[in-house]
Amino acid sequence: MMNWNEVEQELKKIDLKKTFETHRKEWKEIEKRSKQGAQNFEIFIDFFNKIQKSLTSPSEMALLQLITILFLTEGPLGFYINWYSYYLILEEHHDLWHEENQKFSSSFEEVIKVPLSVKLEFLKRHGFKSLSEICPRTVRNAIAHYDFHIEIDGTINIRAKKLSMKELENLIRNVIKILNLIKTTISS
Repeated sequence: MMNWNEVEQELKKIDLKKTFETHRKEWKEIEKRSKQGAQNFEIFIDFFNKIQKSLTSPSEMALLQLITILFLTEGPLGFYINWYSYYLILEEHHDLWHEENQKFSSSFEEVIKVPLSVKLEFLKRHGFKSLSEICPRTVRNAIAHYDFHIEIDGTINIRAKKLSMKELENLIRNVIKILNLIKTTISS
């Protein structure tokens, strides 16, 4: 279970807005993509609600929840993970190794290309463990690589571990909650 006070303190350790205001080009990109992301998120929520009303079985709902988890972690959350990673490179002078290119990432464009799992481990090592814990890697990878089984009752089997509908709902709720916390810390 997430300790949301700790998560909030973790996110407040840095001031993305202050950092990227000195890097105007990057801050404009953050603002632009944040606004686009907020609009996309609203569209997704409307879409999710419409689809949810038409579902007829728990297994269909479970599939929709898996799609939602992947969308949220690879989309909006992944976006902010890129910026937190880039912040650590710019302000804290930490090095993010990109195995595929066999070099350290030094620009935002290079950070984007680093696998999410590597950035999450990087953030965890540098004081942002909540971002890496919000949605377990095994769940993300199982969804992304189609390595799961949905039972009739909506239970998901991932590598001999069962996830209930309630657990899937909690994962979604946690990702949305951390996205809202990030949004609050950036806009304050």
